[in-house]
Amino acid sequence: MRTIIDGLAFAKAVTHVSKTLIAGQRQAVRLAATGDGLRLDADGQYYSRADLDAETVEDGSAVVNGFWLSSVAAVMPSEELNVETADSKLRLDCRGIVMELPLIDDPAAEPNVPDLPEEWASIADGGLARAVGAVVHAADKGSNNPVLSAVRVRGLDGSIELSATNRYVAATARADGSADMDALVPAAWLKANAEGADRIGATGRMFAIAGPVYTDATPMVEGQAPVLAAIWPSKDAPLTLTMDRAELLEAARRVKAVKFSGGETVTLALAVGDDSITLGLDDAESGSGARQTVSAEVSGPVVDGHVEGAGRRLRLDARYVANACGALYGDRVTMYVAPRSNGRYKPVLLACPDAPDGFDMRDEQLIVPILL
Repeated sequence: MRTIIDGLAFAKAVTHVSKTLIAGQRQAVRLAATGDGLRLDADGQYYSRADLDAETVEDGSAVVNGFWLSSVAAVMPSEELNVETADSKLRLDCRGIVMELPLIDDPAAEPNVPDLPEEWASIADGGLARAVGAVVHAADKGSNNPVLSAVRVRGLDGSIELSATNRYVAATARADGSADMDALVPAAWLKANAEGADRIGATGRMFAIAGPVYTDATPMVEGQAPVLAAIWPSKDAPLTLTMDRAELLEAARRVKAVKFSGGETVTLALAVGDDSITLGLDDAESGSGARQTVSAEVSGPVVDGHVEGAGRRLRLDARYVANACGALYGDRVTMYVAPRSNGRYKPVLLACPDAPDGFDMRDEQLIVPILL
């Protein structure tokens, strides 16, 4: 095997496919040079492939330790790189700099290639990465329930909807495209690989994403996706608060900085005025506190700082407020607030009333209020 390739593109591809490797278990990368270019394959936590433009002088393939290849490729010059096999070694040569790695001669160590989709749903203009970024924060990061650590991807009403929840916060986002699928996909995997992907597909129990260079596939999560429609609030709420999104985001981040006591929950109390809301945090254990007022367009009945019909002021986790604002697009964000018949609050909906061009106004965030 001998092929000539751009050194920087090669290093990036090796880094990408090596992310799936498992030290001491699945750590091999296969290189295959043909007239179509150079292909890299790896499998471990999931399957990963890179297809690169290259000038192939001699067809062939080689299998080497992916961790070693990643380390070597990273220090080679970002110039024309000669990749070839000779004397049971893989040799990288650029401007007289030569690196050699031993070939792996064990069929059992070679990467396994899963069945990949024959049909793909196209998602243009970075829509997949944007949608993933809008919902992935809502997936549970420490749960023993894989369903809560997953993102649901499904075709819905002529678009592709992504949704996730950890039971305390939920998020939905839409991307342009049409797909006949309903899959639960590991959130961490989507977050790591969605950038640059413009196609999705599913076959059997595998979910795959692909772009101009990379194709990645992972087993779907087994289980029943949460039915978010059953808890999703309406925008027909008695109280709406419209604010500058960036200002609300910074206020939530700033106020939660005074939480010095133990525990993850950061209780933020919202006092609603005529044309503003005040975010307050009192950390009784440490004795610290903070307040910040944010200008707001207030529409609806307010009594003593809270919506009429509620028994107390609204309390939300500051972490979830910051994450929701950071996941939405648009200059402004509207918070839809409604009380239950028992005086407590329904889940609070956040959405942008005017999204920028190219972004879907149906992207929404949901936060479950804190009960005290």
